[in-house]
Amino acid sequence: MPKLKNIPKVFRPREKLMEKGPDNLSKVELLANLLGSGIKGKNVKEVAEQIIKRYNQDFLELTVDKLTEISGIGNAKASQIISAIALIKRFYKEQNLPYLLKDGIQYSLFDLYETESSKYYPPTIKNHKVYFSHNKRNIPGIFQMQNRRFLGNKYKLLGFIEDIVNEKCNGFESFCDIFSGTGVVGERFNEKDIKIISNDILFSNYYPLKTFLGTTQLDINALKNKIDLLNNLTPNQDNYFSENYGNTFFSLENARKIGVIRNIIDNIADNECEKAALITSLIYATDKVANTVGHYDAYRKKLDSVQPIKLLIPKIDLESNHNNQIYQKDANLLIREIYCDVLYVDPPYNSRQYCDAYHLLENLATWKKPKVFGKAKKMDRTNLKSEYCLKTATKAFRDLITNANCKHILISYNNTGESKHGRSNARIKDKEIIEILKSKGKVEIFERDYKAFTTGKSNTTGHTERVFYCKTK
Repeated sequence: MPKLKNIPKVFRPREKLMEKGPDNLSKVELLANLLGSGIKGKNVKEVAEQIIKRYNQDFLELTVDKLTEISGIGNAKASQIISAIALIKRFYKEQNLPYLLKDGIQYSLFDLYETESSKYYPPTIKNHKVYFSHNKRNIPGIFQMQNRRFLGNKYKLLGFIEDIVNEKCNGFESFCDIFSGTGVVGERFNEKDIKIISNDILFSNYYPLKTFLGTTQLDINALKNKIDLLNNLTPNQDNYFSENYGNTFFSLENARKIGVIRNIIDNIADNECEKAALITSLIYATDKVANTVGHYDAYRKKLDSVQPIKLLIPKIDLESNHNNQIYQKDANLLIREIYCDVLYVDPPYNSRQYCDAYHLLENLATWKKPKVFGKAKKMDRTNLKSEYCLKTATKAFRDLITNANCKHILISYNNTGESKHGRSNARIKDKEIIEILKSKGKVEIFERDYKAFTTGKSNTTGHTERVFYCKTK
């Protein structure tokens, strides 16, 4: 009988790299390898975690001064890291490949790596669009639907979802994404001969949905001129937005400018589509300069997101949007009004309300200037609370599926792993999902490992994304 190698249960980053390959290393472990030895009185992993938490989205823009603010990092180690980053940026520039720029692309260094990695879906052309291909040229001044941080964003799972749709739902003419969020799933299937129905209860999601999937006519030159006008504003007085969010969620200069821009948009927009596009541009630009880890439940203690806000132009496929329908409704009410061939359901998984995490962007989108309270300056969100985050989640899900008028149902519902935070645990049990779907037809389950976008403090194990598929009777 052959002898088994004694492989240690716990790998150090360098050993793990050699034994398992870079695909199996986390962002922290990759950076820990780059740091190597020479950290003054500190654990390398702890220092790597600090850098990732503080600078993840701005990693390619790091400077020696910023790095040496981290305890344990000296000038020599900072220079080593900056040199590695500069080398990578130079390579991408020489190959005409996009990386993290100030033009709306919100990948970090490690997001680029993970996207190219075989751990995720490789660059390929499927039945619809190209995804995860860095051969596409970056267009300065343009942003796309996926260039936004959002909890539960399915951008890295699009290939997984599309594989299931292609295998099980061939010949469909309509696709409904009834809990759209950023809208990337619906956008994935958006073509001239397919009707996309997108819906989200939050206006901060509805405006981007309307812009990218619901706009069929738009004067791009006029839009560009108005965005240039907004970018050139130089306000020096406080307003509603800066009084509530300046020097906390944003630098005072950015907060003043955001408030003035939002005040002006309603006056300069010629129609609803142009208004939606301008608000969408503002939402994406605002999110990029926010002093947060990706949500608005709290802001970072140190205000280090000080780059000036810059609005970009949304890249819209006008020709593919003519059959689409965009809604801002309660999903359980909308399901009674529509028919679709494919129904994709991606509800909240746990008790963390999206209106709590994105209250600031919602306030900016609606612009009713309500009274805000608490350290995070939240407004009243009673009418935005989702039943899918409460004990009533299973009842709400049963009602949705019972009233669904469609041929195929796909349910995205990850198991959220084993979390030390009770709020992160899934509201609906697998057996409940299966039992409810079986009342509509035959059920199959597709599963894959998934590294989710979290708020920066979550620690979960066994995290998988599942798609429950049902062919209705």
